Amino acid sequence: LAGDQITLVTYITRIIMPAEDEQKGSPAAARRGAMLKLLASRGFVINRRKNRIVAESGSMEAQAVKRYLLEHGFGADEFQIYLEYTRQWGML
Repeated sequence: LAGDQITLVTYITRIIMPAEDEQKGSPAAARRGAMLKLLASRGFVINRRKNRIVAESGSMEAQAVKRYLLEHGFGADEFQIYLEYTRQWGML
């Protein structure tokens, strides 16, 4: 039965951070770039939307990515994490 299991619930983890128009090379822009590089290396898809940057993954759970970013020296005040669960037949 293990090979025939059906996933009834999936999730999307979103990391959101501000995308202020800072000068290239500023410390804040460099940190944001480093964070985006780490997230991309873990399979996150990154998009810029108006005044924010959104990184999304369906393979890394929210608590795991929070630990990962904190372990790499980022502060919890530098990003927001959202976790969205989806059932096979609609939103939870």
